[in-house]
Amino acid sequence: MTSKINIIGISGTNGSGKDTAAHILSRRLNYQFVSFGDILRQTLIEQKIEPIRRNTRKLSSSLEHQFGSGVLVDMALNKFKPSSYDGLIVASVRNEGEAQRIKDLDGKIIWMDADISVRYGRIHNNVFRKRNDDNLSFDEFKKQEDEELTITPTNDNMNLMAVQPFCEIKIYNDGGLDDLEQKLAEYFPV
Repeated sequence: MTSKINIIGISGTNGSGKDTAAHILSRRLNYQFVSFGDILRQTLIEQKIEPIRRNTRKLSSSLEHQFGSGVLVDMALNKFKPSSYDGLIVASVRNEGEAQRIKDLDGKIIWMDADISVRYGRIHNNVFRKRNDDNLSFDEFKKQEDEELTITPTNDNMNLMAVQPFCEIKIYNDGGLDDLEQKLAEYFPV
């Protein structure tokens, strides 16, 4: 019998601070943070495929078709070290199947958002992100977001709007790091 795993999923728009929130909560709660994007990018690198957003979406879709829509949650669970951590945080939850898998594990899901111009500035100016395809024009960023919000023929099963109803915590992250830490502390006191 598997013991209960404390799990938090983080979803939201690109540049809203999902990974930053995950790092804050991992320190605050002693939870291990596993990024779905990192799993996908590492897999692509191992396959000698450029780790850009279009390719991570295709890989994610392929894995979902092969192993089920909660496959990235299961891959993160396989990386979880319960002897070292009190729980698991995963980001970025991008579709209903991933959200449902977290809920099936009695997990919580956080929705993160911010004004689009703030988010664009974050991805465009963040030297720590180091993602090959963040150098987009504002119009390209907006178009990419529009494609990822609902299922379209080009987004490989990404459907952020379908994840929102699963999210019991919603954080609008237009402020700085201190503001985000304060908001997270309200929902996750220690």
